[in-house]
Amino acid sequence: MSYHPVRTFVIAIALAFASPLAAHADNSIEERTAAAERYISTMNYEQNMRTMGTQFSEQLPPEVRQAFIEKMATRDYSKMKKRMALLMIKTFTTEELNTMSDFYGSEVWKNVKNKMPEFSATMGHITNTEITAVMAEISGE
Repeated sequence: MSYHPVRTFVIAIALAFASPLAAHADNSIEERTAAAERYISTMNYEQNMRTMGTQFSEQLPPEVRQAFIEKMATRDYSKMKKRMALLMIKTFTTEELNTMSDFYGSEVWKNVKNKMPEFSATMGHITNTEITAVMAEISGE
């Protein structure tokens, strides 16, 4: 039997694409699609992107911050949402997607999300203190 690099490549590609689908054989594409769309709807994608844009803008030069925030606020995210849904369908089972939707739509998550900015700010200070201590140890201070 001789080695055929093209045939081997084609078989490898076919297996690579078949593996994720086989892992979700117990879930139909329709079920995963509906669950992914529910998740994206639950997480309020557009608002999250606007919030991230505002937070990210703080790292930009002052003269472009407002323009960046406005672009993020008026951007059409439909293509990103479609790409996200496709990735979710490929990655997660229907049960996983529904569980995430249940959690992110819950009052518990809403409470956690409201507490995250304060938590993150405090944790950032704790992390910076630790990094500063490590840097002092390295420099021999």
